[in-house]
This record gives sequence, structure tokens and C-alpha cells, in this order.
Amino acid sequence: MEDNSKIAKEKLLILYIIKKSNSIISYEILENIILDYEIINYFDFNQYYSELKDTRFLEIEENSIKLTDFAIDVLEMMENLIDIDKKEEVDRLFSTEFPDEYKEFQVKKFDDKYIVNLKVSKDLDEDFLVTVYIDNKKDLEKLQDLWLNKNKSLYIQIKNILELK
Repeated sequence: MEDNSKIAKEKLLILYIIKKSNSIISYEILENIILDYEIINYFDFNQYYSELKDTRFLEIEENSIKLTDFAIDVLEMMENLIDIDKKEEVDRLFSTEFPDEYKEFQVKKFDDKYIVNLKVSKDLDEDFLVTVYIDNKKDLEKLQDLWLNKNKSLYIQIKNILELK
């Protein structure tokens, strides 16, 4: 029989991931995070998720998972029980910035349009490059601000839209 302490900690970790996502996470994205980063094994995750949903710790609204008030209270009281290494890994996943050496914003002007390369590289598991065509300087400046100041969250959103793992 599994250690009850381990089960409780892993359930708290699931709640913590949902909290860090600001309730903009679907089951599919949550499952991908859990499995891709080997946070909890597949079978345990599915069991814990079902139990959290059945015991009213979670609310599902329009494909988004939200914590109930009770779940928020429990997490606030018991968050310190979560394994610090796993908690830090989740914090890194949901941080909004890459270090400066990871991001690139390249612009080429072509006639009256701009071709923009948004790139993430260096010590990441993968390189990421998206080319965007922009019609005007105002949109170019807006995209540049988004990419250079909030690019990790934008990167995660793009990956999720494209369903990349």
C-alpha cells in the first residue's frame, strides 16, 4: 500500500500546479505537464485527479480547471509539505521570463511589412522559432514588447495552441 504522506503530497502538488496556472489550465495541459516533466506517474495522476474532482477540490468550467475555495484554503495551510524540488520545478515552468540569453527577436523589413523571428534557444531541451509577418510598426513594437518582456508565457501559449509537447 502506498504511503499516505506521498499521496497527500502529490495531490497537493496537483493543486499547486493548478494554482500556478491561474486557472487557465485544461485537463490535457495539466496531464502533459505532469507526464512530460515526470512529476507524477500516469496512473497515480489519473487516480489523484479523479479523487480531487470527486471530493470537490476542483471545479471544471469551460474546459478550465479551477480550485474550489476549500482547495485554496487547504493548499495555503499545507503547501509547505510539497517536495521543494518539485515545487521549484513547477515555479520555473510557470515563471514568465526566460533569461535574456534564451530569447531572440529578429526583424527584417520587406517592402512595407516586417518579418519577425521569435526565437528561444540555448540550454533548453529544444529550440523554438516562430516567424510572424507584421503589417505596421505599431504592431511590431507591441509584439517586441510582449516577446522580450513576457515571452515565456507567450511561448507556453503558442506551444499549447499548436499542441506541442
